[in-house]
Amino acid sequence: MTAMRLKRPKRRLLIIGLDGVPIELLREYTRDGTMPVLKELLSHCPPVAMTASLPEISAVSWSGFMTGMDSGDHGIFGFTDLEDNSYRLRFPDFRDLRRKPFFMMGGKPSVIINLPATYPARPMRGALISGFVAPDLERAVWPPDLYPRVRDSGYVIDLECSRVQEEPEVFFSNLHTVLRHRLDLAVNLMRDLEWETFMFTVTGTDRLHHFFFDAWNRDDHPRHKEFRDYYVELDASLGELLEEARRCIHPEWLILSDHGFAPLKTEINLNPLLREWGYAEKEVPDPEGITVPVRKSRVFALDPSRIYIHSKERYPEGRVAPAERKRILEEMIPRFASIRHENRPVIRSVHRREDIYARPYRHLAPDLVLEAEPGFDLKAGFSKSSVFCKGKFRGSHQRDNAFLACSMPEFMPRNPSIFQVRDLVDKMLKQRT
Repeated sequence: MTAMRLKRPKRRLLIIGLDGVPIELLREYTRDGTMPVLKELLSHCPPVAMTASLPEISAVSWSGFMTGMDSGDHGIFGFTDLEDNSYRLRFPDFRDLRRKPFFMMGGKPSVIINLPATYPARPMRGALISGFVAPDLERAVWPPDLYPRVRDSGYVIDLECSRVQEEPEVFFSNLHTVLRHRLDLAVNLMRDLEWETFMFTVTGTDRLHHFFFDAWNRDDHPRHKEFRDYYVELDASLGELLEEARRCIHPEWLILSDHGFAPLKTEINLNPLLREWGYAEKEVPDPEGITVPVRKSRVFALDPSRIYIHSKERYPEGRVAPAERKRILEEMIPRFASIRHENRPVIRSVHRREDIYARPYRHLAPDLVLEAEPGFDLKAGFSKSSVFCKGKFRGSHQRDNAFLACSMPEFMPRNPSIFQVRDLVDKMLKQRT
């Protein structure tokens, strides 16, 4: 591999991303002895609650973290989107990010490991190993001559989750294996490469929470110990990373999650709901799930929580004229706000795109974004017949209980959002000159 180790920079910042970790869980595990390394780290710089993106999913929230901007500026609105002038779903990737991330600006060396929404890896000074969604490991690695080392380390882009219910023991075993391989590679790259910013993101936390979030604070849950054991190992792993970072120079540090979590009450399938209200019609779904069945509908939903008017201006077979769009929106907003499940409100807020997204890419945004109350998971549900259902997940994303902490609390914004972290990173690096 080409040597990149020239001289030790005066400034160093270690960023740790813990995907989907809510502040309540972090506080509990640093209080009860589960995570002594983080307890010590956070003892003088306690974490604060942070607000994630809309919708509160990794692809959107981490893109906001990287750029300091919302989707209207950086152009990523979800894990999936429709191709222009088409009904074909696609996965937006790093090439679709319309603003440069902080680690690709200023010519400073950075090492970025497992950050979601960075595939395929793009040229930068330093090294990048993309996080999910990343179907090809070789294309997930920059520089190219780093790839053999990543491949031979046993590094895995994402965790296999297809048989969690049938084989939970295998799932937990793989959680530990994936963390160990990623950590070993990170420690070695931290030692061998030149860097000013080093970021290590843990995504196993998100996977664990989706399937077993009901286990974390229930002693009687059959997977409670296995849930806690993962956090014990995670804490020890972060201790190894911190120890290596401190070998040559005392680094500043920043730790955050991209969204929080809540126990899942129920999933809510929005397209069946739109059919009940008369805005959509049942169509034969694409068996491969590539094309969305919306040609006969006036309104449709995409995962998660995104509502689109099927307008004639925007879609090849659109059914809604410009003059109708405003009327339909005015009808739907109170309807969404009134949804209840077991006498509980489901929707916290209904956001119009012009109220939450900046220009110049606001026109690509959903017309509405629904913000759910904790525990309600808003899905498209094209193939579903019922509005309410509960599937394999036991936890759902939550927007307002992500967390943020850093070694320079004097620079921490009040009531921070994910979009303010970019500015915080810049301040911390400048202060280290």
